[in-house]
Amino acid sequence: MKRKWHPEELLEHWSIQPDEEHLLSRRQGANRLGFVLLLKFSNTKDASLNRSMRFLVWP
Repeated sequence: MKRKWHPEELLEHWSIQPDEEHLLSRRQGANRLGFVLLLKFSNTKDASLNRSMRFLVWP
C-alpha cells in the first residue's frame, strides 16, 4: 500500500463516487464505513493481494 499520498490522490482514490452511492443505501454506521474502506481498497493497485487471498469474497 502506498504510504505517502498527495491530497489530489486521496480525493481521487478514496472518495465515494456518484456511481458507488447506491451500494451504501442499506448500510448504517460502522458497517457503512467498513464497507467503504473495503470497496475503495479493492480498487487500488494493491487489490491483487486481496484477490489472491480472497479477502473480500464470502463463501
